[in-house]
Amino acid sequence: MSISELTTRANNGDQNAQREIEQFVGYPAGTYAQFISTAKENKQAAERGNVRAMVSLGEAYLSGAGVNKDFTAAKQWFEKAAERNDPTGTYRLGCVHFVNDEYIKAKECINKAVSMGQILNVTQEEIQKMLEAINLLLNR
Repeated sequence: MSISELTTRANNGDQNAQREIEQFVGYPAGTYAQFISTAKENKQAAERGNVRAMVSLGEAYLSGAGVNKDFTAAKQWFEKAAERNDPTGTYRLGCVHFVNDEYIKAKECINKAVSMGQILNVTQEEIQKMLEAINLLLNR
């Protein structure tokens, strides 16, 4: 049975299908369906130029929330948000560079994001730890 058939059954109240989806994706079927719906809405909004949607879509591609995990697509959406001077998108792009061992680019993006203003869903402590880690890796 395909995941879409399973999702349809789960959304129609089939408890076995709901349990099966929960085991497969790691969270309840209704949540999974919501992730898919949100990802579709974010993609449409991002394609129209909505920067918040670009960042959300990038995060969805990183986590696989409603879309297949796709590191390249995540990076592309973060790049688009960063090109529009979004601090959160720029920070997330820095994190992608960090994971790719591109520490100089990571540091540049993160410092730029900090100078732009509020980075959503990231504490100052997390930013500081990331910069400390980058500096350690650059100075080794």
